[in-house]
Amino acid sequence: MVKQDYNLKNLNTLNVDINTKYYAEIKNEKSNAIASGSGVVISEHWVLTAAHVVDCMEEPFFFVGDRKYNVTEVIANSDFDANTAMSSGDIALCYVEEKIDLDF
Repeated sequence: MVKQDYNLKNLNTLNVDINTKYYAEIKNEKSNAIASGSGVVISEHWVLTAAHVVDCMEEPFFFVGDRKYNVTEVIANSDFDANTAMSSGDIALCYVEEKIDLDF
């Protein structure tokens, strides 16, 4: 179990091999405000992220490295409630049609 006060800036002190190869930066093309977040590539077509990151995005997309992938489907946990602070179930899957080639 992760402690609530755990400082993620100190992650590397755990001697974890931090590989940004599967890191996805999430952006929103249509937002007037800067909307962004992050996720992790879990397969050739799916990115796992927090539901609050993509909740209000009209046309989200990801950058994996310098390559852009348009999200065609978002599946958010049905227990997620954007109006509740610290909502349970704050998780979502994002599908991209174009294959993310990362040597899985």
